[in-house]
Amino acid sequence: MSPVRFNPMKHHLGWLLQQIERWKQSDRPTVIEELKSLGENQFDLYTGKLSCAEIRDIVLQFLQTENILAPASLQKWLGPRGYQTMTFPDGSVWIIRCGTNPELYIHLHPARNQQMVKRIKANHLKTVIGLLITGDSVPELITGQNEKINHIRRQELGLSPVKSLVECRRIVETWRFFVQLCG
Repeated sequence: MSPVRFNPMKHHLGWLLQQIERWKQSDRPTVIEELKSLGENQFDLYTGKLSCAEIRDIVLQFLQTENILAPASLQKWLGPRGYQTMTFPDGSVWIIRCGTNPELYIHLHPARNQQMVKRIKANHLKTVIGLLITGDSVPELITGQNEKINHIRRQELGLSPVKSLVECRRIVETWRFFVQLCG
């Protein structure tokens, strides 16, 4: 088993797009329960071409080559900041830190503010996925009618309704990002 903790649901667009297709075939309560694991915060979603396995392999190969794969060596290498950055062959930058699980002691996620990363609010993504798996269309959402958005947020996800047009627009921006990729 790999000691790398990498959450593709929060950090890998390709994996998430495949998962959305699986969720379209799943029962709604299961999907809603899985979406709750996204939490409430923002996260950084890698949009590049490397697969989850390739990402893990790059990190493991580097740590092994540098002889810092053991937990104590890793912690020493991370230094007082508690993390290091690593640039991958595709130019993306990743953060390596110590994980809290003794078996998954290498925590990996993409760095912010880079070309191949999209920062997303968890509740916006939950809302968009809720809409995507029902097959709702973009024109209905763009008109500013947020009844469907609020229905999914309140009734299914247990979130507060969208109160402002600005927040609704941000959800629509996230929606457009995913619809463009989903086809």
